[in-house]
Amino acid sequence: MDALIRHWAEIKARLEFLERLEQDIARLPESERSPLEARLMLARDLVGRTDPMPRFPAWLPPAERYPPRSFEEDE
Repeated sequence: MDALIRHWAEIKARLEFLERLEQDIARLPESERSPLEARLMLARDLVGRTDPMPRFPAWLPPAERYPPRSFEEDE
């Protein structure tokens, strides 16, 4: 679960960074905006999917990861 949470936190940080860039670019003069908007689109493509749901079904809770041992196995 920790790895899943860390992954989501990293994605969220990247998204916030890109959103801030988008806001900053929007305040620039039109002549400066266009090339930076194109670069921002490339950066968003690089980040890729931002939905954590596709990774969640692969996560195994402790009970599935470490099934309980039967005491009879030790005898």
